[in-house]
Amino acid sequence: MANPALVDGPHWRWLAFAALTLGCAGAPAQVEGGGAGEAEEPAAASEPEPVAPASAAASDEERTARALERLVDACRAGDVEAAAAGIVDRSPGAPPWSRAADASEPAARRAVEGVCARIVGALRGGTYERLGYEMARQGEGLWHVCPVRYAATGEEAVFAFLEVDGTLLLGDID
Repeated sequence: MANPALVDGPHWRWLAFAALTLGCAGAPAQVEGGGAGEAEEPAAASEPEPVAPASAAASDEERTARALERLVDACRAGDVEAAAAGIVDRSPGAPPWSRAADASEPAARRAVEGVCARIVGALRGGTYERLGYEMARQGEGLWHVCPVRYAATGEEAVFAFLEVDGTLLLGDID
């Protein structure tokens, strides 16, 4: 059975909720387990199974922090094209979870502008503090989850990035 300390927590619950809400829920992946013949209990449908920590976890965490920083910087600067390069294209007709948003397409541009407005509005000219890092495998792929606290308000948000063609793209904010 998976380590309960890795499975419990609000960040896993929101990711499962977001996946169900967005219609992208997949079967949670099993964590590589103990001895041979040991049966793994299936993960609850509402909570994804976390990926076992790997030696590359520190670099994944650093990549996620850099992806978030680039996105925040682009949004603050009003650079919609740069921000679009860091956000999954969720516009109508886009293949699900397969590419970055294209700011030259009007629907994708509006979506990117909305994400940036949400980020800049939450920051209120201040900074944010990263509160941790988690990974979860779902049907779309491996999610890199970064909870943050906004300094100006003390409010918390969770940024979830999905790796697409070697690039971490923002897939959701909760």
